[in-house]
Amino acid sequence: MTEVSSFQLKHTEHFRASISVILNISPDHLDWHSSFDDYYRSKKNLLANQQENDTAILNQDDPLIWALKEEGKAHVYSFSLKTEVERGCFIQGDWIVLKDPGEERLIKASDIPLFGIHNLENVMAAALASHILGVPLARIRESVGSFQGLEHRLEKITTIKGIDFYNDSKATNVDAALKSIQSFERKIILILGGRDKGGDFSKLREHVAEKVKHILLIGEAKEKIKRALQGTVPITPVSSLREAALAGFTRAQAGEVVLLAPACTSFDMFQNFEERGRIFKREVLSLAKELEQEKS
Repeated sequence: MTEVSSFQLKHTEHFRASISVILNISPDHLDWHSSFDDYYRSKKNLLANQQENDTAILNQDDPLIWALKEEGKAHVYSFSLKTEVERGCFIQGDWIVLKDPGEERLIKASDIPLFGIHNLENVMAAALASHILGVPLARIRESVGSFQGLEHRLEKITTIKGIDFYNDSKATNVDAALKSIQSFERKIILILGGRDKGGDFSKLREHVAEKVKHILLIGEAKEKIKRALQGTVPITPVSSLREAALAGFTRAQAGEVVLLAPACTSFDMFQNFEERGRIFKREVLSLAKELEQEKS
């Protein structure tokens, strides 16, 4: 199993996947690709050389992805959070259901230890790939139920005086940040910014207005983000993740969330998103320690 980037796919000629999976397509890496169409064409190359005995697993809820069912020769499975599918995975009440062609309940969504609605899509896609490879459903169910997630992906850091701090440094584009925001039912102090990848930050406006209490902006793209989101909620620039952690804490109340979901790359200030996430975690834990020492 391998993740193939749009940079690699742009130049492929003979690469052929026996099972391909496309989770989402949204404007990304437009600082490298000449246009969104160029990015989209690169993504489509994942299916280009597949044959009748290969399989494509597609997100049926994304019109751009679902349109790809006509692109290649592969047998198509799909997954959906919104509707029952012909062959694949879908949500029925609290259950993820596998249909191929008969229906079988796989696992309750509420039993999945991963946080965030996007992880329901990830689980369905991974379960389908495993099923196609012949893994028994009981084994899939066990693996999903015991998987604790990865660092920097909606990772809970700690709780300080009833305020939860989350590290989603891997949210390096607008769509990923949007899914991160949508994962919470509580008010959010949102940390955005970094190096712009050509994203349209105005796509966040509706969800920011609904779910975000205050925005903290950091990095090269902060002025562009400020222009895109001006008038939704209060916006404050910060110069470091230490300042962001403290500013988030002082603006949040118990029961609310301070969330790093930058919607940008990290390369203006850090080597990669992992370093950005680790430093944010370090600053949050340092803040928690300082506050505990003050109390004692």
